[in-house]
Amino acid sequence: MAPSISDLKDALSAPAAYPHDPDRIDFEQTHISLVALVPPRVYKIKKPVSLKYLDFSTLERRRHFCEQEVRLNRRLAPDTYEGVVPIVDTDDGLRVDGAPDAGPVVEVAVAMRYLDPDQFLEVRLARGAASAAEIDRVARTLCAFYESRPSTPEVAEAGRIDRLRAVTEGNFAEAEGHVGHLLSRPAHEALRFYADRFYDQHAGRLHRRRAGGCIVEGHGDLRLEHVHLTDDRVAIFDCVEFNDEFRHLDVANDVAFLAMDLDRKGRPGTGKSTQAEAVARALGWPHLASDRIRKTHAGIPLHERPDAATRKRLYADRTTEATYATLRTRALERARRHQSTVLDATFSREAQRDRLRAALRAADVPYVFVEVTAGDAALKKRLRERSAEDATASDARATDFEMLTDRYEAPNALEDPRHVRIGTEGAPEQTTLDILKTLIQLAD
Repeated sequence: MAPSISDLKDALSAPAAYPHDPDRIDFEQTHISLVALVPPRVYKIKKPVSLKYLDFSTLERRRHFCEQEVRLNRRLAPDTYEGVVPIVDTDDGLRVDGAPDAGPVVEVAVAMRYLDPDQFLEVRLARGAASAAEIDRVARTLCAFYESRPSTPEVAEAGRIDRLRAVTEGNFAEAEGHVGHLLSRPAHEALRFYADRFYDQHAGRLHRRRAGGCIVEGHGDLRLEHVHLTDDRVAIFDCVEFNDEFRHLDVANDVAFLAMDLDRKGRPGTGKSTQAEAVARALGWPHLASDRIRKTHAGIPLHERPDAATRKRLYADRTTEATYATLRTRALERARRHQSTVLDATFSREAQRDRLRAALRAADVPYVFVEVTAGDAALKKRLRERSAEDATASDARATDFEMLTDRYEAPNALEDPRHVRIGTEGAPEQTTLDILKTLIQLAD
């Protein structure tokens, strides 16, 4: 009978359980694996679980998938995966890679080289030690890998649109239980709206990619934590071995995992601020707000409303232009790294909008101006509801309504084709969804 994971962990906590008598023993666990880190080796044991997308319920199945893991991962990390070893129940207890005549084999493990934890790409990025040149090394490694993996009729089936739609719908169904926690309802619905439109509008392109050999047996879980860099090699490991469907995919899909992880780390952002924050959160983009930049420049606490004399200086034309110049500079810096940003500012003067447009066009950066609108009654009500104690960086209050209205130079219909107006009369989540759908339509 196979030992429980708890019993395995207890038994493997003794140095004598290993062939090399390690100085230290650490464990990591996922929902499907127990990993013993015993430098200079690592032993990965599959838990006896059966889920919708994998079945490790028997020793033979675990042995099979351990062998699959070694075979598949040697494609991108040939020096890391050493093989599959038995765990033997001896008279002296469990032994990893024990002698075949010492007792029955009760479990198996994947034996791997121990990798320096400081050299994983996720860790290097966190400490600022991953340059563009190193990302290029990863990209070149992946390019060579994909070029060496010719598509086959069986693998190419995964690129059919009906198969793609089924995977996408399955993802949305699973994500439904996390709406309101991991992502907002507008973000969930906007993503579903985008996916439906994309399949309809790009069917021809998807067919051409499938027929052109872009669907390959890839990695399937290409994340920063699965990339290890040293001066002389790039090792990409821990691919999906337990489900062929997860590994048969478009090369663009495979690389998108890594791109999303890089984006999540900030590499490669009326109800104006509420919507800007909601859109930025839904898209995973930074949110740069003029109110925060303005107060930071002046050394004023973000949630403190200064006295009238200080507010006059804070909102003078010279200060405002410096604030907007910072917004332009930061947006362009991110755009040069192919990163997107949500700029949250009133842009009440046509000249302010013109300067931003000119800078973006000169740098060939696509953009959309979203003007959120509300009636006078709603504006006055929202301003009245603000108080000096509100946790907001904005200083606007009901007494400022006339001044704000007088200063606003409304965009006209000829000003910019990439300017859209979104009303905020409905629920905030519906407004966010309307904005996200509009951005998707303008990106076509």
